Amino acid sequence: MELGDDFAFVGRQKRLRLDDEWFRVDLVFYHRRLKGAAQAHYALEGLPNKVLASRYQTLLPSTDQLADELRRVSANLTQRGRS
Repeated sequence: MELGDDFAFVGRQKRLRLDDEWFRVDLVFYHRRLKGAAQAHYALEGLPNKVLASRYQTLLPSTDQLADELRRVSANLTQRGRS
């Protein structure tokens, strides 16, 4: 919490490779506001489960945007059910 709202704790003793040498990082924090695809790629590289995304969002949508999207998807599903 001392770092701010946009940081998430990832783990301890994570392995990090720089050139041909491996290091262990004591504490790893992730800042959710990425600036660009290259940084997002670096942050997601090496995960045990691959993360595939066509685009990266740096901020969560607002409550109103989420509500609008839920209404839109619900209407689409209802429409498909009638077909």
